[in-house]
Amino acid sequence: MGVMPREHFKNMRSLLPELRGLAILDNDGRQRGGSNEGALLISYWRRYEAENYFITPELLRRFSLNHYGDGGLFLECCPTRNTDGSR
Repeated sequence: MGVMPREHFKNMRSLLPELRGLAILDNDGRQRGGSNEGALLISYWRRYEAENYFITPELLRRFSLNHYGDGGLFLECCPTRNTDGSR
């Protein structure tokens, strides 16, 4: 088994104290609830095998806005695009 998201994030945060993260995991067919661990939000994809879906920064930004409101994780790195693709 690989490094779990919490442990990976904890190790990265020791190098970058201001780091914030969002882990999106599949629920393996179970009804798992997410958690807010301060700088790390853990959320579970409703569908099985999240790795089989094409995930883009824009999709992650929209997911974050819909589930967590202010979009703080993505404000600096992923500016909102207009429907015509312009920023």
